[in-house]
Amino acid sequence: MLARLVAQVSSPVRWDLTMETLADLGTTGLIELAPAGTLVGLARRGLRGVETLALKTPDDLEAARRMIVEHGGAEETAAPPPSTDHEEDPQ
Repeated sequence: MLARLVAQVSSPVRWDLTMETLADLGTTGLIELAPAGTLVGLARRGLRGVETLALKTPDDLEAARRMIVEHGGAEETAAPPPSTDHEEDPQ
């Protein structure tokens, strides 16, 4: 098990091949989860025309939701975002 973990951490990442696959699949949007920014920056240069978002804070969640609806084929009528109202249910 240790040898597999060491190999995973020490092996090079072939992001170029990943971007090539994303392009071949017709990817139209890419969301990078926190800590975010590095891969989205590379994707902006290598995947021209693909909308990107670095999800760094809760303030980015609405943009991520919009992208998922627009690019992921999710229904706009999907479950609404959780309520931020913390009052007790009167039932």
